[in-house]
Amino acid sequence: MNRRRTDGPTTSRLKEYLLGALLFLACLGWDTEAHAFEICWQASTENVDGSPVTGISHFDAYLRAEGETTWPTDPFMQIDQQADGCEEIVASPGTYEVALTQTDPEGDESGFSNIVRKVQPGESLPPVIIGNQLTAYTVVKQPDRFVLLPIGVVPAGTSCDPNNSVNGHGAIPTEAVIWTCEDEVTCARPVVVVALCDG
Repeated sequence: MNRRRTDGPTTSRLKEYLLGALLFLACLGWDTEAHAFEICWQASTENVDGSPVTGISHFDAYLRAEGETTWPTDPFMQIDQQADGCEEIVASPGTYEVALTQTDPEGDESGFSNIVRKVQPGESLPPVIIGNQLTAYTVVKQPDRFVLLPIGVVPAGTSCDPNNSVNGHGAIPTEAVIWTCEDEVTCARPVVVVALCDG
């Protein structure tokens, strides 16, 4: 088992010549049928003390859902390569953050690489036609969360897009909204409005 680094992007000193942080290059395209995406990386060639890396045992890929604040204890997958390269990761649809670590032949693991965000698409859902009049909301971004504020109503028969959603509410055409405040001069019109698609 590897000697562990502490949770963090780069700084862990398990021993004086611990591996330096990886230079993680990119997260590339996806295969929607296999739910796979490709990561590519550039291996670290220098330890944190400035000495050269003399060997690589393998890389570990860590995967977490967007919004999580800690990394899993165990890697999502081990990559048995010893140089720069690319690897396919298979995951369910969702939004993920990916980082790599690099382990030397003595079992010492580097700190995390830079973090790459990846949206893994799933099958597109068809638009939903709202059956009853519903409340329309504007979306406000606050630290660590989105808040929905009522801004009007949506009449029955309006199309709702479940593929573009916030807090379970799908996007709706702004021209369909019956605004609570009808004065466009004193009441700003948001560019994004959502409603409960299955309401």
